[in-house]
Amino acid sequence: MAPILELPPSDEIERILRKLGASGCQVGLRFAVYSVAILLKEPDRIHYIVKGIYMEVADQLNVKPSSVERGIRTMVLSLWKQPDHSKLDDVFGHHLFRRPTNSEFLESIAYYIRSNS
Repeated sequence: MAPILELPPSDEIERILRKLGASGCQVGLRFAVYSVAILLKEPDRIHYIVKGIYMEVADQLNVKPSSVERGIRTMVLSLWKQPDHSKLDDVFGHHLFRRPTNSEFLESIAYYIRSNS
């Protein structure tokens, strides 16, 4: 039996975000993928989201930290505006009654990947 091929973390992160309805046309997708990859390596950085995550993503992708925050927020909002939240609820592990914050969203995606690996 052939070994199961493991996707690199960035491919797995993008696959999950696209499954939730994110589009490659959204700059926030790239920011979110990079942010979740950071959280998979260092989960405690969620407590320092601006200096611990947005700054690094901004430096790596040559944008401002505010652009990273806004891009992720816009992507999360577009996912929230979809009429069916069942996929989001699956990732979060419970029914969502309000749109998640960026940090809640990123942490939940990272946790979902860690717990389903």
